[in-house]
Amino acid sequence: MEQICNFLFSKIRKAAPFLTKAASLVLWAMPLLAQEEAPDFQLFYRKELAVRFLAADPLGQVYVVTPQNELLQFNSKGGLLYKYQNFRHGDLGWVDAGNPLQILLFYPEFGQVILLDRTLSEIGMLNLPEMALWNVPAVGRSADNQIWLYDPVQMVLRKLNTKGEYLTEGQPLSLLLAAPPAPVWIMEQKQEVYLYDPALGVLVFDPFGQYLKTIPTEGMENLRVWDGYWTFWRDGQLFLFQPVLQQTFSIPLPEPAAAGIFQAGRLVLQTENGFAVYGY
Repeated sequence: MEQICNFLFSKIRKAAPFLTKAASLVLWAMPLLAQEEAPDFQLFYRKELAVRFLAADPLGQVYVVTPQNELLQFNSKGGLLYKYQNFRHGDLGWVDAGNPLQILLFYPEFGQVILLDRTLSEIGMLNLPEMALWNVPAVGRSADNQIWLYDPVQMVLRKLNTKGEYLTEGQPLSLLLAAPPAPVWIMEQKQEVYLYDPALGVLVFDPFGQYLKTIPTEGMENLRVWDGYWTFWRDGQLFLFQPVLQQTFSIPLPEPAAAGIFQAGRLVLQTENGFAVYGY
């Protein structure tokens, strides 16, 4: 471990010599990056089933959305725990499992937000059109278990509680940006809110919804944010990006994959016949 940390620190100091060793390691808290050879991934389990997209939570649980619009929850050892299916709201477009005790589902076609508990039982619902919120493209959890959404009519980022009451909103982005965003997801990490538009990049906001900056993401596919770093795909390869230092590292994959998630020390790959979960 000490060799890993020293190697990691040397790479960071070349890019940012003003950082202390402690500050650098806090920024990078990621041993995998320190390995110059391919990481020694170990297969935890594999499942063969049709997968539309995947999500994961901090406990190592995996959530699979099937082509039949069913949500399946697997525990860290690969056991199927619970299922959830809802045919009333169109296709399930987003799963935010950042808090496994309050999982957020978003059905963009009908503007429905569903909250589930750890057993995938419904504990809340918001009907956005009934709240005069039309054509909302992206919804996500806040760090305090409230709800962020982007209002495309007013071009503002809004924060609501789970009852649908407004808590805060940012300034109209029409005053700040040349083009209106078309975000596909919203995430809050480390006191920053990220709104991802594949064409514009990642729009960064403070915890009060005030716009700070835009980070370009040209060439990044299936972008995700986790614990201060970003993962994305390009030409079938997985990369990790540190936005503070503007450095990118490739993560050699143990097998070919169409997409996947790397977070909390686990690599979840969407394979040709299902998905596979690796650790290191």
